[in-house]
Amino acid sequence: MRTPQYASERVAREDLVVLRDYSLKELERFLCIGGGKYAVYRERLIAICLCQNGARNYVAGDARLNDLDVWFFFREHDTLKLPNFRNLGKSLNGMFPTLGPKRIDFMKKMIPLGLVVGGDIFRTIQNFLFNRGTLNSEMLRTKPVIGLYPDTIFDFPLWTPS
Repeated sequence: MRTPQYASERVAREDLVVLRDYSLKELERFLCIGGGKYAVYRERLIAICLCQNGARNYVAGDARLNDLDVWFFFREHDTLKLPNFRNLGKSLNGMFPTLGPKRIDFMKKMIPLGLVVGGDIFRTIQNFLFNRGTLNSEMLRTKPVIGLYPDTIFDFPLWTPS
């Protein structure tokens, strides 16, 4: 068994800029797969966020960092549902200014319309984390959630556990 290589550096703002760029390229790739099957989600994107240990490392600097987990949150579509987030997952190796080479894992998640609060990204993400009652929402709320996109939430903590 291979021992994971953990970065001793802390995720920096410059790393978030590069991560946002990788994430926007992944968004375009996702929208085009299956002959553009998921293109209806272009206008349904709520936020792209850094989650799990990458977010905790960015906020507190105390999390071991093996990879960066990026989550895409979309408003639910009434007829085209997203399959399990693992089925739409994608990983790639990225190069970062302070972290150097690091694997990025991209996950996509649909938020039910009943949890979406108009154009309020902050409240929508919080609703998902606390009112969805899924393993994903429970896991994600144990660590910070940092906004990557849209630009209005870039570098902004949408959630930080106490």
